[in-house]
Amino acid sequence: ACMKLFMPPPGENWATDVITSEFAACTRHQMVRTAADAECIWLYSKWITNHFLLSELKEKPCITTVHHIVPSKGIDIAFFDTFTDLYHVSNDITFSMLRALTKKPIKKLPYWVNDDRFSGGTMKHFNGKILLGSAQRDTEGADLISPKLEKGPDILAGVFEKLDLAKYHVMLAGWRRQYIMSRLDAMGMSYTYHERVEDIAAFYASCDYYITASRYEGGPQSILEASQMKTRILSTPVGIAPEVLHPDCICASVDEFVRKIEENLIDHTCDVNHANVQRLLMRDVVPMYDDLIEHVHAGVVT
Repeated sequence: ACMKLFMPPPGENWATDVITSEFAACTRHQMVRTAADAECIWLYSKWITNHFLLSELKEKPCITTVHHIVPSKGIDIAFFDTFTDLYHVSNDITFSMLRALTKKPIKKLPYWVNDDRFSGGTMKHFNGKILLGSAQRDTEGADLISPKLEKGPDILAGVFEKLDLAKYHVMLAGWRRQYIMSRLDAMGMSYTYHERVEDIAAFYASCDYYITASRYEGGPQSILEASQMKTRILSTPVGIAPEVLHPDCICASVDEFVRKIEENLIDHTCDVNHANVQRLLMRDVVPMYDDLIEHVHAGVVT
């Protein structure tokens, strides 16, 4: 059945906006512009609730996506419970953390990757240096100075500090990268920065290694995208990383990141990671969400 769905875009010009626009283009449901016109509401980013009256959210069946929970920042679960019929999460870690906080139904469905946008690319080099990529915001918006610790920029900087500055070049993308740039300036590591990257697939293709150093994540989406590009990935055991990446890609310490980069230990993982994300292609995953929306609308939530 076709439902009238209201899925307001987060308006952050980041991964969540891309995902909501991709869903709108692929879903079998009819996307509407207001909660009043909808039969079901999907809040893909919990901060969107700031734009609505509580009464609007209570009137319709509502799915709330919780990407990750940072213990030091918490989540006002009592507030979200008042209007949420079902919570959606993308990974086992968030599921466990959220399950401890609410008795409401929780459904785990994965992020997807759009294979029309991401396919194998050609490796590039910067004056012969090894290129290390990072595309995650790392600085708190309140002062544009303090590290956003859930994203692990202190871990990332710790990795860079232990590498030979002459051999490596860092490529940064995304907004709020002030903290890591200040650390790179202090250590004298060469880097390039693009707040907006028009061709993110080419960015991944240019990386010799893509690094995720986060402590808490819903995805990150970049793990799926870089895996689809067959880029070498090193990541903390965060979000979807343990579910998607070859175990040798997972790093438990700064020293483990450094050793695997310096000794080039993960060439064998790229094909495995790519194979793993083939079950997460957009055309296969979006119908799972379409089914979930119908179930929530029908009151069939468990």
